[in-house]
Amino acid sequence: MSRPTPRPHAVTGTATTRHDPAPADLPQQLRDALAAALMAFAADPGPDAQPLRIARSPRPIAPAQLAAAHAGSAQQRQQARATYERCLHHYRTIVRPGDLALATDDVGAALSHFAAANIAVLQGVQATPAMRTRLERQLGVIVRASPAWQSATLRDRQAYAEQLGILSVLITQYAALAPRQGQPAIDNVRRGARGYLRQLLGIDPDALALGPDGLTLREAQAA
Repeated sequence: MSRPTPRPHAVTGTATTRHDPAPADLPQQLRDALAAALMAFAADPGPDAQPLRIARSPRPIAPAQLAAAHAGSAQQRQQARATYERCLHHYRTIVRPGDLALATDDVGAALSHFAAANIAVLQGVQATPAMRTRLERQLGVIVRASPAWQSATLRDRQAYAEQLGILSVLITQYAALAPRQGQPAIDNVRRGARGYLRQLLGIDPDALALGPDGLTLREAQAA
């Protein structure tokens, strides 16, 4: 079964439809909030930051949403949906097995895995467990405070978390396969990772750094 090529549709799943997200789109609004917080150097989670958990949808939402954006035949879209369903299952059972008993998704953790996976592709930085924990608390605090998140429906929140988990697994899998497939595959994965981060954060990925303080801007780190 062929896999969909990773493209910079990030958490909106819209690149293959060749149009931008609608102004009211939750991922775009959260991107703006994340960018503003990082640009203002106001992304310290503090010592008491709590996980940003949401109840899981009884049936996955994001695989069908992402697959619907694919060009091609109905069969190809069904294949894409099956791939996304497998990625979500992998994320929930292998990457985040501790969430199973709670029947929740941790949005900060999903953001952390998504950002870390793409930064690893572009910069070769592998997040340590401590870095990942800091990052998930940091990003969770920013999202929780966003008016867009506060006014979003539960279904939109669920779809957002699912898409982040799916795409973090997908980019990680492609990054592992690409070296065996040659430079064009490596370049393709890097383009996908760059596009994903741009849509998630609204910031040039080259300006980002991942370290003990979580996600920072290189300019701020240098200062």
